[in-house]
Amino acid sequence: MYLYGISTSNYLMKSFKLKLNLSYEQELILNTLSNEHRLLYNHLLDLCKTTSNFKLLQEETKKYRTENNLTIKYQAAQITKNKLINAISGFFKVRKSNPEAKFPYRFKSWKYFFSFQYDRNGEFKIEDDNLKVYVGDGHVKNSKSLNFKLPQVVSERGINKDTIKTITFKKEENKYYCVLTYSETPKISNLNRDNFMSIDLGVSKIVTCYSNKIDSFGIENNHFKKLKKTYSEISSRLSKKVKGSKKFLKLKTKKIKICKKLSNKNKDFQHKISKKIINICVQNDIGTLVVGDIKTKNLTKGKFSFKRLNESTQNNGTLSRFKTFLAYKSKDADINFELLNESYTSQENSLTGIRGLDSNLKIRTVRLSSDIEIDRDLNSAINISKRRKGNCSIQSDNLREQIKKSSKNYRTMYMTNESYLYTTS
Repeated sequence: MYLYGISTSNYLMKSFKLKLNLSYEQELILNTLSNEHRLLYNHLLDLCKTTSNFKLLQEETKKYRTENNLTIKYQAAQITKNKLINAISGFFKVRKSNPEAKFPYRFKSWKYFFSFQYDRNGEFKIEDDNLKVYVGDGHVKNSKSLNFKLPQVVSERGINKDTIKTITFKKEENKYYCVLTYSETPKISNLNRDNFMSIDLGVSKIVTCYSNKIDSFGIENNHFKKLKKTYSEISSRLSKKVKGSKKFLKLKTKKIKICKKLSNKNKDFQHKISKKIINICVQNDIGTLVVGDIKTKNLTKGKFSFKRLNESTQNNGTLSRFKTFLAYKSKDADINFELLNESYTSQENSLTGIRGLDSNLKIRTVRLSSDIEIDRDLNSAINISKRRKGNCSIQSDNLREQIKKSSKNYRTMYMTNESYLYTTS
């Protein structure tokens, strides 16, 4: 990929979500463009139900756009066509493992805003802290334009005419947003690759970290119990109301609001924790991050999966989305990020390498020998580091002393609103 003649292979792609304060005319224009993209998408989707030849969609896009006098730009129409192709391709992949997978649905009403995208190929430009988006058919010089004043934070992030790649207009909860996708050069920190930190992901502690450079530590997970209790109470009250009544709709709106708040708090917490870990690595010259590639669904299977574990692991991103946060933040800080299979790391004795420890998740400490008893997750983190290729430090002769020291200095860290506090584990 190239950006104005500059190779972007060494660039990071990032996005910035900008809230728009629209005038009545601007809002009308965006809704009109969204509706035209919706009509085009639905037309091509109906065509795909009768044929699987995606090559026909190219000409059909041109034909439909011309015959119906659509004002959307040609390149934007092609992006909508590609969006449909990706959705259908994803459907066929999922159907191989799930025969009950459903074909992509149509966007039935203009009331639902259809998100659409522009690329930098003459459809918009940034100049003098202003975003100018060309709308209407015809050449750029003869096109009308939507002008948006960009806040100072945009330029501070390095978003300009040379780094911007695409813009996407979307609507969430009756608020309009523009997502700016731009390129950024990764920071070069020259960290020591021989220094590593291995991470075991979990439910009670979101991470348990072991390193050859610093003392081991764990970070308690935040389950937002008060908010979950409120959500459960509203769900219980909602189930007793008559569907469609005023009280039902009022409680339903409140339930959706709390659900979104809970989701945002989870994501914010995971962002803060991942940033904290990356900062610790940078401050201590740790150039390699090794993370156990845990499979979330496997935790809810087997005779030792305890009650309500499914609720703690599914659909909250603790064990899946969190890995993505660590991955892209590691790349940004020039830290080598590795995912390793962590199967049986909890059952394997990190001192002897023998697999025989109890896999019951209720047991939080394990005894490695007559004189060494350590945290279960720390044992798993040490095993993850031992599986890393080329790791000589953990496999040295003084392994017993390293494990003893790690267990003695192990601390649990939990987060408050203002700072990170430490307590002895």
